[in-house]
Amino acid sequence: MSFHFFFSFLLCVPKEEEGQGNRYTDVPSPNRERTGGLFKFKNPNADEEKSKKNTFFKDEKEFRQKFQYTKEIEVQNTVVVNSIVVQNSPSDLNLAIKPGEQLDIIDVTKDDKIICRNMRGKYGYVSIENIACS
Repeated sequence: MSFHFFFSFLLCVPKEEEGQGNRYTDVPSPNRERTGGLFKFKNPNADEEKSKKNTFFKDEKEFRQKFQYTKEIEVQNTVVVNSIVVQNSPSDLNLAIKPGEQLDIIDVTKDDKIICRNMRGKYGYVSIENIACS
């Protein structure tokens, strides 16, 4: 085995053989665009994902300030809103809900309300009478 052959195999460069001209291995030439593990490509959805993450943290921070909530935010259960929604007093603390919407229960209060998070990441109070029994 010649020294040239060994390096041409490792470096994947063309090997010249007598009488046959240039013979190339199955490797892209340097002027072709390379894909794969050698280069990092920017995820086209990276900006959108970053924006969603920032919005999520912003909503959580706003929730903690409005409700003066100091506990760790843990989902205790997932519920569905009734088909008939009764929202008595719209306020800044009540969560706007739609029939059939899925909500995460974050905490239960002493009143007849629970603190919920919708799938858009918004937090607020929801009356127990608006939750479907399963």
